[in-house]
Amino acid sequence: LSWLSMVLKQKLKASSSRLNNIQKDNLKNEIIYFDSPINFPENISDLYIKFKSLSLDGLLERYVRACECYQEALLVSTSNPTISFFLFIVCMECLSNKDYDFYQYLIKEVSNKEKTSKEEITKIHDKFISEYGLKNNFIQLILSHFDDWKTNFSEEEFRKLLSDIYTIRSFFTHKGENFEKYIKLVDSTLKSKSIFTEIGDKELEFPGLNYLSSIVRKVLINFLAKQETSETD
Repeated sequence: LSWLSMVLKQKLKASSSRLNNIQKDNLKNEIIYFDSPINFPENISDLYIKFKSLSLDGLLERYVRACECYQEALLVSTSNPTISFFLFIVCMECLSNKDYDFYQYLIKEVSNKEKTSKEEITKIHDKFISEYGLKNNFIQLILSHFDDWKTNFSEEEFRKLLSDIYTIRSFFTHKGENFEKYIKLVDSTLKSKSIFTEIGDKELEFPGLNYLSSIVRKVLINFLAKQETSETD
């Protein structure tokens, strides 16, 4: 159906199927738990004012893109949990710091040297990635705006979970892995925050989609709450 959607350039989804000539609605249990009735945060008005105050130099667009990814992740969470998982991570990538430039970092590191070997440049690049790489930016953004982990994890354990989440993202983007069986095991069967499992040749901690959505939501809210308020609309 996804292939047909691409070929026809149409929005297609399965609404029902037939089993032994009996019409079956395409109803599935939700993987993410939704509040009912809707729970409005007490500070929603303040958050809206800060949302309107976001600067037009790129931060507003980045934040809106993150919210759009979150919205879409919720919409497809039941029908395509693997895509939902990926979109939640993209939410964070929209806001993670990408201002560090390797060229400037390299110039600074080799400024006092007359010659620099290829091996030295490789080591400098590895150091740059460990300090300012995309995975590290992802981890730092979440740690800076989410502290609910303290009741269930040590900082080292939570950092490891976040690192594994980003590694899982790479399995999706570079190898086309489908994570639906892991997500359903964590969320539908075990109803836990995470499980340890083997993906490819790596032993990884796989988060529940519901827990991941809670982390991302809290980061988006806390990120906004830390912004300055202005009269700009």
